[in-house]
Amino acid sequence: MASNSDQVEQSKSRKRKRNTEIQSSGQEIIATASEVNQEDMEKFSQVVIALQARLVAFEKEHAALVKIYKLSISDRNKFISHYKTVNHIDQEDDDDQQHESADARNTHVKYLEKKEAKLKTRIEDYNKLLNMHFTCVRKRVKIESMSVEPSQIEVAARALAEMSDMAQLSGGLANLLEACNEKENVTEAELKSKAQPGAVVLKMEQQLESDQVS
Repeated sequence: MASNSDQVEQSKSRKRKRNTEIQSSGQEIIATASEVNQEDMEKFSQVVIALQARLVAFEKEHAALVKIYKLSISDRNKFISHYKTVNHIDQEDDDDQQHESADARNTHVKYLEKKEAKLKTRIEDYNKLLNMHFTCVRKRVKIESMSVEPSQIEVAARALAEMSDMAQLSGGLANLLEACNEKENVTEAELKSKAQPGAVVLKMEQQLESDQVS
Protein backbone atom coordinates (compact mmCIF):
# COMPACT_ATOMS: atom_id res chain seq x y z
CA MET A 1 0.00 0.00 0.00
CA ALA A 2 1.38 3.38 -0.99
CA SER A 3 2.41 5.71 1.83
CA ASN A 4 0.88 9.16 2.29
CA SER A 5 4.04 10.78 0.93
CA ASP A 6 3.85 8.61 -2.22
CA GLN A 7 0.20 9.55 -2.75
CA VAL A 8 1.01 13.25 -2.35
CA GLU A 9 3.89 12.93 -4.84
CA GLN A 10 1.66 11.11 -7.34
CA SER A 11 -1.01 13.79 -6.96
CA LYS A 12 1.56 16.54 -7.57
CA SER A 13 2.87 14.66 -10.61
CA ARG A 14 -0.63 14.34 -12.10
CA LYS A 15 -1.28 18.03 -11.45
CA ARG A 16 2.01 19.05 -13.13
CA LYS A 17 1.20 16.85 -16.12
CA ARG A 18 -2.30 18.33 -16.42
CA ASN A 19 -1.00 21.90 -16.14
CA THR A 20 1.59 21.16 -18.85
CA GLU A 21 -1.14 19.79 -21.15
CA ILE A 22 -3.39 22.80 -20.50
CA GLN A 23 -0.53 25.23 -21.11
CA SER A 24 0.39 23.48 -24.36
CA SER A 25 -3.23 23.56 -25.52
CA GLY A 26 -3.60 27.24 -24.63
CA GLN A 27 -0.40 28.20 -26.46
CA GLU A 28 -1.67 26.33 -29.52
CA ILE A 29 -4.92 28.32 -29.41
CA ILE A 30 -2.99 31.59 -29.19
CA ALA A 31 -0.64 30.62 -32.04
CA THR A 32 -3.53 29.56 -34.30
CA ALA A 33 -5.63 32.63 -33.54
CA SER A 34 -2.68 34.99 -33.99
CA GLU A 35 -1.87 33.44 -37.37
CA VAL A 36 -5.46 33.80 -38.55
CA ASN A 37 -5.72 37.40 -37.35
CA GLN A 38 -2.60 38.41 -39.27
CA GLU A 39 -3.12 36.50 -42.52
CA ASP A 40 -6.84 35.90 -42.88
CA MET A 41 -7.95 39.37 -43.96
CA GLU A 42 -5.21 39.69 -46.57
CA LYS A 43 -6.16 36.35 -48.12
CA PHE A 44 -9.84 37.18 -47.84
CA SER A 45 -9.33 40.55 -49.55
CA GLN A 46 -7.80 38.75 -52.53
CA VAL A 47 -10.76 36.35 -52.65
CA VAL A 48 -13.24 39.22 -52.56
CA ILE A 49 -11.40 41.10 -55.32
CA ALA A 50 -11.57 37.97 -57.49
CA LEU A 51 -15.29 37.66 -56.72
CA GLN A 52 -15.78 41.35 -57.52
CA ALA A 53 -14.09 40.86 -60.91
CA ARG A 54 -16.50 37.99 -61.61
CA LEU A 55 -19.40 40.21 -60.57
CA VAL A 56 -18.33 42.94 -63.01
CA ALA A 57 -18.18 40.34 -65.79
CA PHE A 58 -21.63 39.06 -64.81
CA GLU A 59 -23.05 42.58 -64.84
CA LYS A 60 -21.64 43.30 -68.30
CA GLU A 61 -23.03 40.09 -69.75
CA HIS A 62 -26.32 40.67 -67.97
CA ALA A 63 -26.61 44.16 -69.50
CA ALA A 64 -25.84 42.71 -72.94
CA LEU A 65 -28.52 40.05 -72.49
CA VAL A 66 -31.11 42.64 -71.45
CA LYS A 67 -30.26 44.70 -74.54
CA ILE A 68 -30.57 41.66 -76.82
CA TYR A 69 -33.83 40.69 -75.12
CA LYS A 70 -35.32 44.14 -75.71
CA LEU A 71 -34.16 44.07 -79.33
CA SER A 72 -35.72 40.64 -79.73
CA ILE A 73 -39.10 41.95 -78.54
CA SER A 74 -38.74 45.00 -80.78
CA ASP A 75 -37.81 42.83 -83.78
CA ARG A 76 -40.77 40.55 -83.19
CA ASN A 77 -43.20 43.46 -82.94
CA LYS A 78 -41.77 45.07 -86.08
CA PHE A 79 -41.97 41.74 -87.89
CA ILE A 80 -45.63 41.22 -86.93
CA SER A 81 -46.44 44.81 -87.91
CA HIS A 82 -44.62 44.38 -91.22
CA TYR A 83 -46.52 41.20 -92.11
CA LYS A 84 -49.82 42.74 -91.16
CA THR A 85 -49.07 45.53 -93.64
CA VAL A 86 -47.92 43.05 -96.31
CA ASN A 87 -51.04 40.93 -95.82
CA HIS A 88 -53.22 44.00 -96.08
CA ILE A 89 -51.56 44.99 -99.39
CA ASP A 90 -51.75 41.43 -100.71
CA GLN A 91 -55.39 40.90 -99.89
CA GLU A 92 -56.19 40.84 -103.60
CA ASP A 93 -53.63 38.04 -104.26
CA ASP A 94 -54.81 34.49 -104.68
CA ASP A 95 -55.44 32.25 -101.66
CA ASP A 96 -52.26 30.17 -102.12
CA GLN A 97 -49.97 33.21 -101.95
CA GLN A 98 -51.76 34.54 -98.85
CA HIS A 99 -51.47 31.12 -97.20
CA GLU A 100 -47.71 30.90 -97.90
CA SER A 101 -47.22 34.45 -96.61
CA ALA A 102 -49.12 33.66 -93.40
CA ASP A 103 -47.14 30.43 -92.87
CA ALA A 104 -43.82 32.26 -93.31
CA ARG A 105 -44.92 34.95 -90.87
CA ASN A 106 -46.12 32.47 -88.25
CA THR A 107 -42.95 30.36 -88.54
CA HIS A 108 -40.70 33.38 -88.05
CA VAL A 109 -42.80 34.76 -85.19
CA LYS A 110 -42.59 31.37 -83.41
CA TYR A 111 -38.81 31.39 -83.91
CA LEU A 112 -38.56 34.89 -82.42
CA GLU A 113 -40.82 33.91 -79.52
CA LYS A 114 -38.60 30.90 -78.72
CA LYS A 115 -35.48 33.08 -78.93
CA GLU A 116 -37.13 35.66 -76.66
CA ALA A 117 -38.15 32.97 -74.14
CA LYS A 118 -34.59 31.57 -74.01
CA LEU A 119 -33.14 35.04 -73.47
CA LYS A 120 -35.71 35.76 -70.77
CA THR A 121 -34.81 32.52 -68.97
CA ARG A 122 -31.10 33.32 -69.22
CA ILE A 123 -31.66 36.82 -67.84
CA GLU A 124 -33.59 35.33 -64.91
CA ASP A 125 -30.72 32.88 -64.32
CA TYR A 126 -28.21 35.74 -64.27
CA ASN A 127 -30.41 37.71 -61.86
CA LYS A 128 -30.35 34.69 -59.53
CA LEU A 129 -26.56 34.46 -59.96
CA LEU A 130 -26.09 38.13 -59.09
CA ASN A 131 -28.31 37.81 -56.01
CA MET A 132 -26.40 34.69 -54.94
CA HIS A 133 -23.12 36.55 -55.42
CA PHE A 134 -24.22 39.48 -53.24
CA THR A 135 -25.40 37.04 -50.57
CA CYS A 136 -22.09 35.19 -50.84
CA VAL A 137 -20.10 38.42 -50.38
CA ARG A 138 -22.17 39.43 -47.35
CA LYS A 139 -21.74 36.03 -45.71
CA ARG A 140 -18.01 35.83 -46.55
CA VAL A 141 -17.35 39.31 -45.15
CA LYS A 142 -19.08 38.33 -41.92
CA ILE A 143 -18.01 34.70 -41.52
CA GLU A 144 -14.42 34.73 -42.83
CA SER A 145 -13.50 37.91 -40.96
CA MET A 146 -14.58 36.05 -37.82
CA SER A 147 -12.78 32.82 -38.62
CA VAL A 148 -11.46 32.76 -35.05
CA GLU A 149 -14.66 32.07 -33.12
CA PRO A 150 -14.79 34.49 -30.13
CA SER A 151 -17.09 32.21 -28.11
CA GLN A 152 -14.58 29.33 -28.26
CA ILE A 153 -11.74 31.57 -27.15
CA GLU A 154 -13.92 32.95 -24.35
CA VAL A 155 -14.58 29.43 -23.02
CA ALA A 156 -10.86 28.64 -23.11
CA ALA A 157 -9.96 31.92 -21.39
CA ARG A 158 -12.48 31.38 -18.59
CA ALA A 159 -11.28 27.81 -17.99
CA LEU A 160 -7.66 28.92 -17.83
CA ALA A 161 -8.43 31.99 -15.70
CA GLU A 162 -9.67 29.69 -12.90
CA MET A 163 -6.12 28.35 -12.47
CA SER A 164 -3.93 30.78 -10.56
CA ASP A 165 -0.70 29.31 -11.91
CA MET A 166 -1.94 29.98 -15.47
CA ALA A 167 -2.64 33.69 -14.95
CA GLN A 168 -0.17 34.77 -17.63
CA LEU A 169 -1.68 32.50 -20.26
CA SER A 170 -5.27 33.42 -19.38
CA GLY A 171 -4.28 37.08 -19.58
CA GLY A 172 -2.95 36.50 -23.08
CA LEU A 173 -6.16 34.78 -24.08
CA ALA A 174 -8.24 37.59 -22.56
CA ASN A 175 -6.35 40.10 -24.73
CA LEU A 176 -6.92 37.90 -27.74
CA LEU A 177 -10.63 37.68 -26.92
CA GLU A 178 -10.84 41.46 -26.69
CA ALA A 179 -9.16 41.82 -30.09
CA CYS A 180 -11.56 39.31 -31.64
CA ASN A 181 -14.57 41.08 -30.15
CA GLU A 182 -13.34 44.42 -31.49
CA LYS A 183 -12.88 42.84 -34.91
CA GLU A 184 -16.39 41.37 -34.74
CA ASN A 185 -17.92 44.71 -33.73
CA VAL A 186 -16.19 46.58 -36.58
CA THR A 187 -17.38 44.02 -39.11
CA GLU A 188 -20.96 44.17 -37.79
CA ALA A 189 -20.90 47.97 -37.93
CA GLU A 190 -19.66 47.95 -41.53
CA LEU A 191 -22.35 45.51 -42.62
CA LYS A 192 -25.11 47.53 -40.94
CA SER A 193 -23.91 50.91 -42.22
CA LYS A 194 -23.54 49.81 -45.86
CA ALA A 195 -26.78 49.18 -47.73
CA GLN A 196 -24.89 47.72 -50.70
CA PRO A 197 -22.51 44.81 -50.01
CA GLY A 198 -20.35 46.11 -52.85
CA ALA A 199 -19.45 49.12 -50.70
CA VAL A 200 -17.85 46.86 -48.12
CA VAL A 201 -15.90 45.11 -50.86
CA LEU A 202 -14.81 48.44 -52.35
CA LYS A 203 -13.52 49.59 -48.96
CA MET A 204 -11.52 46.37 -48.62
CA GLU A 205 -10.11 46.80 -52.14
CA GLN A 206 -9.07 50.37 -51.34
CA GLN A 207 -7.42 49.21 -48.12
CA LEU A 208 -5.53 46.47 -50.02
CA GLU A 209 -4.36 48.99 -52.65
CA SER A 210 -3.25 51.35 -49.88
CA ASP A 211 -1.28 48.56 -48.20
CA GLN A 212 0.39 47.64 -51.51
CA VAL A 213 1.42 51.27 -52.15
CA SER A 214 2.86 51.65 -48.67
